[in-house]
Amino acid sequence: MKVLVVDFEDDSRKAMVKSLAHLGFDVFEAADVKQAQLHMSEHPDTHLMMLDFNLPKVSGFDYLVELRLTPEHVETPLVVMVTNENSMGSMLSALAAGANEYIMKPFDDEIVAGKLEMIGALPARHKEHICH
Repeated sequence: MKVLVVDFEDDSRKAMVKSLAHLGFDVFEAADVKQAQLHMSEHPDTHLMMLDFNLPKVSGFDYLVELRLTPEHVETPLVVMVTNENSMGSMLSALAAGANEYIMKPFDDEIVAGKLEMIGALPARHKEHICH
């Protein structure tokens, strides 16, 4: 399954890529919305996107709204917002805009696997293979 990690913070993006690769996903990276849009045009079969809420220039939230307004992306990819925004308002706004789940930074492999299980992107049996 193809997954796109969109995060401008190198360390955070690399940590998510590592977690997802360990879970067996085919992982791609983007540092901003422009790169994410390019990826989606080249890989329309991307099934999951881990999207940072606070991207430079165009926010992850704004990109999520744009993505969900595109007919072919109303339901896919599944989108998990990843952020250090801890306000309930931000979380509810993202979910209302079409995010499937929300992960707070900092995260670990277990949190990532658990959230992906919740949205059906990862079978429950994979969680036991996580290295700490």
